[in-house]
Amino acid sequence: MSINKSLFRDKPCRTRSGTILGTSTLVLWALALTFSGCMGSPESGGSIQFQTYNDNPYYYTPSQTPGWLQLQAPASVTVSKNFSMEVLARDVFSNPYLLPVNVTLSITNTTTSTAVAPPVTLSQFNGLFLYAPFSVPQVGTYTISATAPGFAPYTSTFTALPGPPTQLVFSGGPTPRQLNTSSCTPIAISVADAGGNLTTNPSAITISLVTAPAGNGLTFYSSADCSGTAVTGSVPMVANAGTLTLSAWDDTPEQGTLTASSASFPTITLPFNTAGSSVFVLGGYNGSYSNKVQGSTDGGQSWTYMNPVNPSLPFPSLAYGNAVVFNNTLYYLGGLTTGGVPSSAIYSSTNGTDWNLVPTAQLPQSLYQGQVVVFNHKLWYLGGYTTGAVPTSTVWSYDGTTPTTLGTSGFSAHAGGAVYSKDGVVYVMGGDQTAGSITSRVSYSTNATLTTWTFTNIFTSGLADMAYALFDGLFYLIGGQTAISSGAPINTVSTTTTGTTLGTANNTCVTLFGSSATVTTFAVNTPQMLLTGGTDGTIYSAETCVSTDGVTWTPSGNLMQNGAFAPSVTFTPGL
Repeated sequence: MSINKSLFRDKPCRTRSGTILGTSTLVLWALALTFSGCMGSPESGGSIQFQTYNDNPYYYTPSQTPGWLQLQAPASVTVSKNFSMEVLARDVFSNPYLLPVNVTLSITNTTTSTAVAPPVTLSQFNGLFLYAPFSVPQVGTYTISATAPGFAPYTSTFTALPGPPTQLVFSGGPTPRQLNTSSCTPIAISVADAGGNLTTNPSAITISLVTAPAGNGLTFYSSADCSGTAVTGSVPMVANAGTLTLSAWDDTPEQGTLTASSASFPTITLPFNTAGSSVFVLGGYNGSYSNKVQGSTDGGQSWTYMNPVNPSLPFPSLAYGNAVVFNNTLYYLGGLTTGGVPSSAIYSSTNGTDWNLVPTAQLPQSLYQGQVVVFNHKLWYLGGYTTGAVPTSTVWSYDGTTPTTLGTSGFSAHAGGAVYSKDGVVYVMGGDQTAGSITSRVSYSTNATLTTWTFTNIFTSGLADMAYALFDGLFYLIGGQTAISSGAPINTVSTTTTGTTLGTANNTCVTLFGSSATVTTFAVNTPQMLLTGGTDGTIYSAETCVSTDGVTWTPSGNLMQNGAFAPSVTFTPGL
């Protein structure tokens, strides 16, 4: 075969054409040749590629020295949609490298630093390595690396964009959603593609919100901090938006569901739970004042002492105080210190073990056994005993920043009673009103600032120092005593819906006063009332019991120490 070398001389980076004459043992033939690329002249050792009639490549002075790799891929793709990539192997003269070689392709999501799939080795086809079809499941930026022995590697990037919107999703948190009671928790509803990647909706939509069971305390707001007017019914999402940000607030420990629907997308459901499994029992009295925090992470089945992470921030020696969760923080207010001295201090904790004195707030006077409730997004302290066991009528509030004292505010003296809020009303049940005179009266206020109160009688006899809990839409009064220091606790359980007694509890763990009750989720994932500690006037108890109806109580795990007037609270740190 002979080649007219003048076709290529001095023109190494141009496309040239010419005729090649060749012979074989049988025939004389001629064919057209087209050259393209950059290379040295044949005399200098360069290589020329051309195609013969049967499309098989041949070289004049072929090069066997690897050069570099080149990858061709789209700059952007749609998630879950197939696309192709090509890898070209070149020799040192930038011509296709036609000798056998293995090219390894690796693809990594640089947003999450995870490999999309194990590296793959591609087969060669005339210097071209085709990888198709291929798709990625998530939006983000991806890095493609092509490597081969002896070749300079090649790295490229592309962006994966979401597909068209097909569904609504609850974003920004786990499912089911865990909420602390009396705390503001963000909940976001987003538009997503079929793979769950968040995107935007091309036109305005309306999202309908429904909570179950009916009458639960879960409230939604269109702000991120649970301020403003509560959202009910339906909420608009404007065109080209991707996420509707809401916030949720619930004063009731319970389980339920939030359902969101739109005419454009299928209905979605988010289970929520405000009755966590972490329970804390704080301090208490059993002949001496305790500074121990007892904790359970399985809903009360097993208990341990919760040592502070920071040894310099222990829980103080206190009893007869009040504990409450407010804005994802656990508070302990007032109480009696060693020697029976009333306290005006307020302590807070975000983990249940390390406690700080709140420097910006303290009670208006030294108080213990007040009625503490969260209402209208504020923490309220109502009444309580002052020095000498004298009931007071002070009303005090705290929004997390500024404390406010309202004086008597129309509230009558109460201490050692029960309190709860529901449907915009605050109720105070029973308690001591005049230093030893237990009342059967119920006080309630529908005023947002608790400046006006109404009184009524629904119980046949007075009751104080009882455990109480708002559970499954009902407020339960558990045990207690009908006369201060009588040493004769009762074992009846009542609800506030009718003021009637449900019946006699089946277990002696109820026949106590100074017990504490909270609502928690056990391993069976069903909220139950948990009753802890208490006294019969002589013996201090370490018993705990659980119930779902207030009458049938089942013993649970014993506390680490016995005691009474040690408030218990369900609290999930880190929310």
